[in-house]
Amino acid sequence: MELDRLQGVVPPAVTPLTADGDLDGDGLAALIEHFISAEVDGLFMLGSSGEAYVLPDEVRRHAVSEAAACLGERVPLYVGIGDNSLERTLRNAEHAAESGASVLVALSPPYLDYSAAEQASYFRTIADRAPLPVLLYNIPQIVKNPIGERLLGELMAHPNIVGIKDSEANAPKSAVMRTLLQEHPDFRWFEGADALAAQSLLMGAHGLVNGGMNVFPGVYVSLYRAARSGDVPAVRREHQRLMRCLRLLRVDQANSSPFGSFVKTTKYALQVMGICSEHLSFPFEPLSAESKRKVEQFLADLAE
Repeated sequence: MELDRLQGVVPPAVTPLTADGDLDGDGLAALIEHFISAEVDGLFMLGSSGEAYVLPDEVRRHAVSEAAACLGERVPLYVGIGDNSLERTLRNAEHAAESGASVLVALSPPYLDYSAAEQASYFRTIADRAPLPVLLYNIPQIVKNPIGERLLGELMAHPNIVGIKDSEANAPKSAVMRTLLQEHPDFRWFEGADALAAQSLLMGAHGLVNGGMNVFPGVYVSLYRAARSGDVPAVRREHQRLMRCLRLLRVDQANSSPFGSFVKTTKYALQVMGICSEHLSFPFEPLSAESKRKVEQFLADLAE
């Protein structure tokens, strides 16, 4: 994959589902066109936003193959391959490559806690055996094992590890870790925390992979382009616009977990927009009628 395509705005797509828990292929196709019309630079399937870890294998694989078919060669396809065992992770990697993916996204090993040396061995083994370039995914608030400065420095030297999606939302730590880019100028840094998007771009990040892109991809594209052109006042304006939009994702926090509030409000907003259904993976429950009204009003106010 050409290095200049490994950057920009890359939405981590939700996985549209039917009421029976199968893939909603029409909804996925509409979601992809929603992204393409906003002029994004890539698509990430089967990340946290996509509820990947709780989807059956056949749904995950169907989502990847359908996304690849819909995208064609328009933008690169990034595919999350994380699983609870190395062999399943590598099988996911093979399927993604066969389906037409461009980049594989590998999580830290989840659930159990591992030393930095053990994590390094895990990532190197995946990168050695993977059929495509590997992007690291740091999200310790979910998988438990953080990627720190020393570990990242070691992994940057691997020829098949091309970058990182950092979703830890730890601005001071990320700022220190990004200094390693000076020694590895071809390594790509993607910011995964929505609220840190503007700051990270101005401090050297190459791209964004943020959950809010599902509903508001154009806002992130505008922010990214302003940062790339060095227009700091425009970055500030777009950051303020983004922070206003992100209030939508907190509408149901009184009734749901933080991630539950995000995925529920995102999917319901997409349903209101006529893109895909609100159906969620089990055991998530749908939004309350009150929260649905808030989402509808929020979108109406933004439209005005």
